[in-house]
Amino acid sequence: HNIYDIRQIKSEYILLFDLDGTLVDTDLANNSVYRYAIREVMGEEYLALNKVKRITRTILQDAIPVSQEQLDRIIDIKRRCFHFNLNMTSLMETFFLLKKHYNHNDCYIVTSAEQCRADEIINYYNFRKYVKDIIYVNDENKYNNITSKLNKDSDKIILFEDNEIAIQSAIENGICCEHIIDISKSNLKTFTIQVNEFLSQKTLAFHKLYYIGYNKPGNPDFI
Repeated sequence: HNIYDIRQIKSEYILLFDLDGTLVDTDLANNSVYRYAIREVMGEEYLALNKVKRITRTILQDAIPVSQEQLDRIIDIKRRCFHFNLNMTSLMETFFLLKKHYNHNDCYIVTSAEQCRADEIINYYNFRKYVKDIIYVNDENKYNNITSKLNKDSDKIILFEDNEIAIQSAIENGICCEHIIDISKSNLKTFTIQVNEFLSQKTLAFHKLYYIGYNKPGNPDFI
């Protein structure tokens, strides 16, 4: 589905929003703080990580020679320093659907991110203003018993999610495919053009890809 397929959402529907990759693009911030932590612990850069869209603990272990002690130190530094990189995150177009519907529908954020990091993002963007509650999930089966938690029939739930495994979890827990909006297929991001000699007010703009540098891994070289 494209998120614009839903023209009108009736008030009896509950809207569920994933956080990372759905409401907020955190890839740049995540990768930057990971690289900082790796340099602090390992003392060098690892080029293998430049090819990764989003560095995770599992990918890090597979890509570089790291001991459990070093990994624990890297994760600890990342946890403590992530908030310094919040200005590298950006709202995604899904947020504007949340903003449009929160006065008419019960909206929830469902996140499997570590709670302290999730709260840093949520507070930074003042998301609590727009949602009835935040659901923090530790279970690998992200949407396990979601209908019981919300006390709502599954056919009255609309989910916005970008992760294939999480989408499968939602389907296994009764949310019908037609009500699951796969954000990975329409992931525009936002940025703000500040007031300058040509603009008298801040302007919201959208983009799909980052220009990292010609011929660098992941760069859209057609630009």
